[in-house]
This record gives sequence, C-alpha cells and structure tokens, in this order.
Amino acid sequence: MPRLKNRSTLENHPIIHADVRERRSRVIHFLKEMGAEVIEENLLVGDYIVSERVCVERKTVGDLISSIYTGRLFDECKRMRETYPIPVLILEGYLPLIFKISKIPASSVWGALSSIILNFNVRVLPSPNTMSTAGIIYRMAYHEQIKEKSTPTIRSKPKFSSIHEQQIFLLCGLPGIGPNLAKELLRKFGTPIKALNALANANITSTGKTEKLDPPLGDVQGIGPKKALKCKRVLVSKYKE
Repeated sequence: MPRLKNRSTLENHPIIHADVRERRSRVIHFLKEMGAEVIEENLLVGDYIVSERVCVERKTVGDLISSIYTGRLFDECKRMRETYPIPVLILEGYLPLIFKISKIPASSVWGALSSIILNFNVRVLPSPNTMSTAGIIYRMAYHEQIKEKSTPTIRSKPKFSSIHEQQIFLLCGLPGIGPNLAKELLRKFGTPIKALNALANANITSTGKTEKLDPPLGDVQGIGPKKALKCKRVLVSKYKE
C-alpha cells in the first residue's frame, strides 16, 4: 500500500473520478492524502473510475448483504461489465461478519460472488478497511495512468443518440483508446471497420533500439507502437472461455 504523503511531493499523481456518494466513506480522504487528484461527480456506473478500462465498485460487507437480497449487486456488475473492459469489486470488511449480522446462508454469499466472477468476469478484491481500499484503488490508478499512460474516462451505460456516438464508443473499448483518439482514427480511416483493420494489421519497423509504427496508422497522432500492439493483440487473439 502506498504511504500517506502530501500531494505536492508527488511529481506524477493519478486522477481518480469518484462518485459523490463515496464522500460518506474515508476512502476519498485517504486517496487525496496518498497524492491522487480526486474528482467527485455523479457516476452512472461504478464508484471509482481509474482509467479508460478499469471501473471499481466498493461494497462493505453490509452493502453486500443488502445488494444480494435486492438483486442490485448483479445489476451493478452487469452494467460495469457492459461499460468497462475491467470491472472490479472491492469487498471491504471482515467477510465472516456477514454470517454473524445476517441470517443469509453462506451458500448464497458464495453463490453470488461466484456468479459475478464467472458470469460477469468481475474481479473481486478483499480489503480489511477504508485505508486499504484507498491503497488498492490508488495503485490501480497509478499503474494504469503513470505506467500504462491510460487516462480515466467516464463511460456511461450505452445510450446513444447517433451512429457517430456508437462508433466512438465502439473504438473506446480498445486499450488506450479514449474519445479523442477514437475521433482521430475515424477522421483518418472513415469507418470503424477500417480503423479496426488498420489496428489489426499494425506493422512496426525497428531500427536499432527505435521502433516506429508504419503508415497509415503511424500518421495518427496519439498512436504509438506500444499502444498499437496492445490493440492488435486484443483484435487478433483467439477467444478463450
């Protein structure tokens, strides 16, 4: 877990979007102490957005019980999976406490967690307290933004008013592709299928230790060899259950 430090001491600090309802927890406070820039707003999906592809839902053990009873857990996880490539559920608190404060059978809890992992491909991470939760979120944001150069992007459950918006949203599902870069790709190639074909057939020329992305994809500002290879890997890799 990152040590608490003043934000001004960090040369590079991640930006994290947090739902305004999370003000009731201490997570936002700890994130700011760790050096993150936290933008509080009404999020339609998830509690924290750490990058273009990672969305985090935080639940205490009490929240988990309530959401299992109402079915809200599955709806939230389904919407995360439909909107972000990597949905994460942080389960905060002492899990065995569930069975002491509730009559819910253990089999129901394990069944619910198994379902969201297997059916919705949601990563479930345990956390003992709010400080640890903040540490997990901070490290994910740092990895995505500082190391992988992926900016946080707010994406809502798809509700489009035009084909243009659908095309942008489609391309934003690829690693490192945000709305602005999606528009650049569409301006260059005209249609999503042509942009996807260009990414799937990306060619990189190496000269010594220097790698260069060949045209026409290399002419698009914001696309480099590393990002192109990540997109290509997604597009050409064989699907496995």
